[in-house]
Amino acid sequence: MPTAGSTTAKLMPNAINFGPAMPGKKYTAHNAKEFKEVADLDADMQMFTEMLVRVGNLKSMQ
Repeated sequence: MPTAGSTTAKLMPNAINFGPAMPGKKYTAHNAKEFKEVADLDADMQMFTEMLVRVGNLKSMQ
């Protein structure tokens, strides 16, 4: 589930709207008691790494 960052992302060439939330879990970002479980942070890092590898390998990025 992406966050509202898409408003900015769609104005920039090659921008990626990416604000991960875990399926079946309450979204706890951007509030006074913001937190993320370590296991979910690890999964986020794996997703971000994969995204960076894929973007870095696009012909238009080389």
